Amino acid sequence: MNIKKKILFICIIVITICTIPKLIYASTISSSYTQGSYIINSKFDNSTIKNAIDVSSHQGEIDWEAVKADGIEIAFIRVGYRGFLTGNLAVDSYAIKNLVNANAAGIKIGAYIF
Repeated sequence: MNIKKKILFICIIVITICTIPKLIYASTISSSYTQGSYIINSKFDNSTIKNAIDVSSHQGEIDWEAVKADGIEIAFIRVGYRGFLTGNLAVDSYAIKNLVNANAAGIKIGAYIF
């Protein structure tokens, strides 16, 4: 078998390995927020897409009522981070404000340390 045939054979095998699981285990789910469709594992067929955002002091002041009106259901809020030079933990300057205001707007919240 010459080199071109070997490469073609390997490509066919790789494409087959990558495609067959998607055909067997994949479903499509749509997001009303993004208007997009996403391929998911079929074991999540009865799942619902939740629209979420990740925020920190980098976003500055946030109008949480507008965020809620845009269809965002969950906010992951950075409450702290580890300093680059020292490694010390620091509090995100907008953490408390974001937690309080997101909650007041009826958005489910999660917190993380980066």
